[in-house]
This record gives sequence, C-alpha cells and structure tokens, in this order.
Amino acid sequence: MGFSMRWWNAPTAKDAFRLSLISAAVALTGAILGLAAFSASGSSLVLCFGLENLLDTFSSLIVLWRFYCPHGIDAEREVLLKKREKRASIAISIVLAVLGMMIFVAAIHDFRLGPNAEEDNLNILLIISFCSIGIFGVLAVIKYHYSVELQSASLNKDGFCSLIGTMLSASLFVNTLLYMHTAAAWWLDPFVATVAGIASLFIGLKASYTAYVVQGIPIFSPKWWVTSTGDGLDEMIGRDVNEQDKDIGKQNQPSQSEMPPIVEGSEGMDDPAEAEDEAEII
Repeated sequence: MGFSMRWWNAPTAKDAFRLSLISAAVALTGAILGLAAFSASGSSLVLCFGLENLLDTFSSLIVLWRFYCPHGIDAEREVLLKKREKRASIAISIVLAVLGMMIFVAAIHDFRLGPNAEEDNLNILLIISFCSIGIFGVLAVIKYHYSVELQSASLNKDGFCSLIGTMLSASLFVNTLLYMHTAAAWWLDPFVATVAGIASLFIGLKASYTAYVVQGIPIFSPKWWVTSTGDGLDEMIGRDVNEQDKDIGKQNQPSQSEMPPIVEGSEGMDDPAEAEDEAEII
C-alpha cells in the first residue's frame, strides 16, 4: 500500500484539526525552549522567538476550536464548524496585534542594552534555531495550503504566525553565526525582531480595524463572540459582509426570503370567506 497524499491533495476539516493539534504541541514546546534559552542568553530575538511560540500556541488552539472534530466529520458538523470561522479569524488578528506589540517592546529594550549574548549559549541557540526553521517552515506551508483548500481565513492568519516563527528562527540562526565571528553584528538581532514586530502589529491592527470600523462588525460585543455565525468568506473571496458576520443574536429571526409573500390587496383580510365575499361584490 503506497503512501497516500490525500491529506495534501484533498484536505478536510479533520486534517485541519490534526494539523492544529500538532501545531499547538510544537508551538508550546518552542515557547518553553525559547523562554528557557532567553533566561540563559538575554537575547531579544530569543525572547521574541519564545513569545511568538507562546502566542502561536493560542493561535493554534483557536484554529483547533474552529475545526474541532475529534470523532470525525459529517455534513451537519461541518456546517456548524464553518459558523465559527469569522470569530476565529478576528481572534487570531488580535493575537497578531498583541504578538507584534510584545516583540517590538522586547526589541527596543535589547537595543538599549547593547551586546549581551554569552559565548557558552551560542551553540544552543544555533541548534534550537536550525531545527525551528524546518519545523515552522513546513507548518506555515501546510497551513497556507489548507487555508486555500478549505477557504479558511483563520488558518491563513495562523499560517502567518508560523511564518513569523520561521523568520525569527532563520534570523536567530544567521545572527548567531555572525555574532560568533564579530560582536559588532549584535544589532541585527533586535533589528530583525523590530521589523517582525511591526509587521505583526500592522497586520493584526489592520484586520481588527477593517472588521470593526469599515465592515461594522461588533467585535467588542461579548454577545457577538457567542452568537456570530459568519463564515469568514469575505476575507477569502472578497464577498460583501453579510448579516451572519455581524450577527449578535438574530439567528432565530426569519430572513427576508423565508417570510411569506404578501399578496397585494390582501391586507386586513384575515378570513378567506371575507375575501370571497369581496370578490363576489366586485
């Protein structure tokens, strides 16, 4: 029996659920290693790496909730899960904004401290960063692919979180190599972290601003987070925002298409016999 590529060629919500489960576990491991390495090295890029993985864990857990189907998927369950998409997408936008702010503050702090890496920890940083490049790079590619196949804005943003992790890992690897040869390259560490932080902050704030101000989605209403049934397709295919995206508890009200048609001239004729009498008089 050959190796099946169905998980890549025709991914389902179940595949996205498994991917998010793996991503959450990997990101949590990266967060622990990153924060432990920071305590030893004092590098802002290492701190940013740890913080990015910590928030990437939350991002993956959000997508895990979006595609939660541990016992399989059917048509009814898939419809229910799609109603979580818009909320998941907005939640990850907020995570990106918080991530960007934390990275930016840590990088500015490192600029003020100047060179502070310890020679004994450089080899550890090389190993962690090198392994992370491959792991988070692969996760980012799969998430972006799944986001297109499943039309999921939340997976797309979660993929960007993994991409930031890949960029920080690559920068950490290159900067550590450079620092081994010349301490004058210390500034590259906080510089790359600053750029990554600004990019993350911009994307997160822009998405939140667009949803709240431009589209009129009440993202600051707790009721919206509970009752919204938006599918997030406005972000993936560019359709207009609909009532499901903005919904704050109107699901039970019949839509215009479900309302019974009003026959012209029938107002006030509750009794069919009255309508028949009216016709005979005419």
